[in-house]
Amino acid sequence: MYRHILVPVDDHPASAHAAQQAHRLTRALGGRVTLLRVLSGDEALGAGAVQAQLRALAAGARRPPETATLTLAGQDAAPAIAAYAARCGADLIVLGVSGETHAPDEARAALALALAAHSGLPVQLAAAPQAGRPGGLPWQRVAQEAHRGQRVSGAKRF
Repeated sequence: MYRHILVPVDDHPASAHAAQQAHRLTRALGGRVTLLRVLSGDEALGAGAVQAQLRALAAGARRPPETATLTLAGQDAAPAIAAYAARCGADLIVLGVSGETHAPDEARAALALALAAHSGLPVQLAAAPQAGRPGGLPWQRVAQEAHRGQRVSGAKRF
């Protein structure tokens, strides 16, 4: 089981969904969450703004998550986040994506692959809800459709 979940966050709206996903996992499985605010070297955010964002992302946690900041200062994000994951003893990384196909999500997908390669840890992509896409967790939708007798795309019947 996952006992320590690391959630790298930035100002992307999907970061909030990744934090919520990590909180849901720890409510179900136990463990703890670390919210890591990743700052590029040129971001002009004050410490108060960073702490306010981390407090907002901590809402809904089973217990208060650990919070930290990581300033990249010219280094690549994946190795820096992977090194932090190793230092803090994380065993899962949850990364938020919008679930749309555009450049920012492609960059996040590339980051997820690089994180998995550098850290050796599983990286879960947490897609934010979109208009026109059914709500709820994927397993809940599969169960609801199976209960109604509908064929679930990509799922095999036994």
